[in-house]
Amino acid sequence: MKRLIVGTIVIAIILAALIGLFLYRNGYFNENISRREIQSSDIPNILLVKVMPVIPDWEIDKIVEYNDHFTLPTCTIHFTNGLQLLLSRSPMQFKEMDQTLTTIGNTTYTLFSNNQNKVYQYNTGMLYYSFQTTRGPNEEVIEAYLRTKSSK
Repeated sequence: MKRLIVGTIVIAIILAALIGLFLYRNGYFNENISRREIQSSDIPNILLVKVMPVIPDWEIDKIVEYNDHFTLPTCTIHFTNGLQLLLSRSPMQFKEMDQTLTTIGNTTYTLFSNNQNKVYQYNTGMLYYSFQTTRGPNEEVIEAYLRTKSSK
Protein backbone atom coordinates (compact mmCIF):
# COMPACT_ATOMS: atom_id res chain seq x y z
CA MET A 1 0.00 0.00 0.00
CA LYS A 2 2.87 2.39 0.81
CA ARG A 3 4.41 1.76 -2.62
CA LEU A 4 1.14 2.65 -4.29
CA ILE A 5 0.88 5.93 -2.37
CA VAL A 6 4.55 6.84 -3.00
CA GLY A 7 4.20 5.91 -6.69
CA THR A 8 1.09 8.08 -7.04
CA ILE A 9 2.84 11.03 -5.38
CA VAL A 10 5.90 10.65 -7.66
CA ILE A 11 3.71 10.49 -10.77
CA ALA A 12 1.78 13.58 -9.61
CA ILE A 13 5.02 15.52 -9.07
CA ILE A 14 6.40 14.52 -12.48
CA LEU A 15 3.10 15.40 -14.15
CA ALA A 16 3.00 18.81 -12.43
CA ALA A 17 6.61 19.49 -13.52
CA LEU A 18 5.83 18.58 -17.14
CA ILE A 19 2.73 20.78 -17.20
CA GLY A 20 4.74 23.65 -15.72
CA LEU A 21 7.48 23.19 -18.31
CA PHE A 22 4.90 23.14 -21.12
CA LEU A 23 3.26 26.33 -19.86
CA TYR A 24 6.64 28.04 -19.40
CA ARG A 25 7.87 27.06 -22.89
CA ASN A 26 4.69 28.39 -24.47
CA GLY A 27 5.03 31.75 -22.76
CA TYR A 28 2.22 31.55 -20.24
CA PHE A 29 4.46 32.45 -17.29
CA ASN A 30 7.50 33.88 -19.00
CA GLU A 31 7.36 37.66 -19.17
CA ASN A 32 11.03 37.80 -20.13
CA ILE A 33 10.44 36.60 -23.69
CA SER A 34 11.94 39.16 -25.95
CA ARG A 35 11.67 39.90 -29.62
CA ARG A 36 13.80 42.79 -30.72
CA GLU A 37 15.19 44.11 -33.93
CA ILE A 38 18.95 43.82 -34.23
CA GLN A 39 21.70 44.62 -36.71
CA SER A 40 23.38 41.93 -38.79
CA SER A 41 26.63 42.50 -36.89
CA ASP A 42 24.84 41.32 -33.69
CA ILE A 43 24.06 37.85 -35.07
CA PRO A 44 27.33 36.06 -34.12
CA ASN A 45 27.14 37.37 -30.55
CA ILE A 46 23.51 36.34 -30.11
CA LEU A 47 23.98 32.87 -31.61
CA LEU A 48 27.31 32.33 -29.83
CA VAL A 49 29.34 31.73 -32.98
CA LYS A 50 32.72 33.19 -33.89
CA VAL A 51 32.05 34.24 -37.48
CA MET A 52 29.20 35.91 -39.31
CA PRO A 53 26.88 33.33 -40.93
CA VAL A 54 26.86 33.27 -44.73
CA ILE A 55 23.58 34.77 -45.85
CA PRO A 56 22.27 35.59 -49.33
CA ASP A 57 23.02 39.05 -50.65
CA TRP A 58 19.31 39.85 -50.92
CA GLU A 59 18.20 43.19 -49.49
CA ILE A 60 17.37 42.88 -45.78
CA ASP A 61 14.16 44.40 -44.45
CA LYS A 62 14.81 43.64 -40.76
CA ILE A 63 16.46 41.12 -38.44
CA VAL A 64 14.64 39.95 -35.33
CA GLU A 65 16.13 38.17 -32.32
CA TYR A 66 13.86 35.83 -30.37
CA ASN A 67 14.99 34.90 -26.86
CA ASP A 68 12.80 33.13 -24.32
CA HIS A 69 15.73 32.85 -21.84
CA PHE A 70 15.14 29.10 -21.70
CA THR A 71 16.33 27.74 -25.04
CA LEU A 72 19.08 29.19 -27.20
CA PRO A 73 18.07 32.40 -29.01
CA THR A 74 17.27 32.50 -32.72
CA CYS A 75 17.58 35.20 -35.36
CA THR A 76 15.15 35.65 -38.23
CA ILE A 77 16.27 37.67 -41.22
CA HIS A 78 13.33 39.15 -43.15
CA PHE A 79 14.29 39.96 -46.73
CA THR A 80 12.47 42.54 -48.84
CA ASN A 81 11.65 39.83 -51.43
CA GLY A 82 9.32 38.18 -48.87
CA LEU A 83 11.67 35.37 -47.86
CA GLN A 84 12.80 34.67 -44.32
CA LEU A 85 15.92 32.96 -43.00
CA LEU A 86 15.73 31.56 -39.48
CA LEU A 87 19.17 30.96 -37.93
CA SER A 88 19.42 28.70 -34.88
CA ARG A 89 21.85 26.48 -32.99
CA SER A 90 19.53 23.46 -33.11
CA PRO A 91 17.19 22.05 -35.75
CA MET A 92 13.77 23.63 -35.86
CA GLN A 93 10.56 21.64 -36.12
CA PHE A 94 7.56 22.90 -38.03
CA LYS A 95 4.72 20.88 -36.54
CA GLU A 96 1.97 21.71 -39.02
CA MET A 97 4.15 20.69 -41.96
CA ASP A 98 5.17 17.38 -43.52
CA GLN A 99 8.88 16.59 -43.32
CA THR A 100 10.80 15.02 -46.22
CA LEU A 101 14.30 15.12 -47.68
CA THR A 102 15.05 16.80 -50.99
CA THR A 103 18.25 17.05 -53.00
CA ILE A 104 19.19 20.30 -54.70
CA GLY A 105 22.51 20.31 -56.51
CA ASN A 106 24.86 18.04 -54.54
CA THR A 107 23.23 18.64 -51.16
CA THR A 108 20.32 17.06 -49.32
CA TYR A 109 18.03 19.37 -47.40
CA THR A 110 15.23 18.76 -44.93
CA LEU A 111 12.04 20.07 -46.48
CA PHE A 112 9.01 21.02 -44.41
CA SER A 113 5.89 21.78 -46.42
CA ASN A 114 2.14 22.16 -46.36
CA ASN A 115 -0.37 23.70 -48.77
CA GLN A 116 0.73 27.27 -48.03
CA ASN A 117 4.41 27.21 -46.95
CA LYS A 118 7.78 25.58 -47.51
CA VAL A 119 10.89 25.54 -45.34
CA TYR A 120 14.28 24.35 -46.59
CA GLN A 121 16.57 23.48 -43.65
CA TYR A 122 20.24 22.53 -43.53
CA ASN A 123 23.13 22.57 -41.10
CA THR A 124 26.48 24.24 -41.65
CA GLY A 125 28.99 24.21 -38.84
CA MET A 126 27.20 25.08 -35.62
CA LEU A 127 24.16 26.71 -37.24
CA TYR A 128 20.92 25.53 -38.76
CA TYR A 129 19.59 27.57 -41.66
CA SER A 130 15.83 27.45 -42.29
CA PHE A 131 14.70 29.30 -45.43
CA GLN A 132 10.96 29.99 -45.20
CA THR A 133 8.57 31.02 -47.95
CA THR A 134 5.00 30.80 -49.09
CA ARG A 135 4.25 28.54 -52.04
CA GLY A 136 4.85 30.15 -55.41
CA PRO A 137 7.65 31.95 -57.24
CA ASN A 138 9.80 32.43 -54.13
CA GLU A 139 10.34 28.66 -53.95
CA GLU A 140 12.42 28.96 -57.12
CA VAL A 141 14.40 31.87 -55.67
CA ILE A 142 15.40 29.74 -52.67
CA GLU A 143 16.16 26.68 -54.79
CA ALA A 144 18.31 28.75 -57.17
CA TYR A 145 20.26 30.12 -54.19
CA LEU A 146 20.70 26.63 -52.72
CA ARG A 147 21.90 25.27 -56.09
CA THR A 148 24.48 28.07 -56.28
CA LYS A 149 25.54 27.46 -52.68
CA SER A 150 25.95 23.70 -53.16
CA SER A 151 28.07 24.13 -56.30
CA LYS A 152 30.72 26.14 -54.44
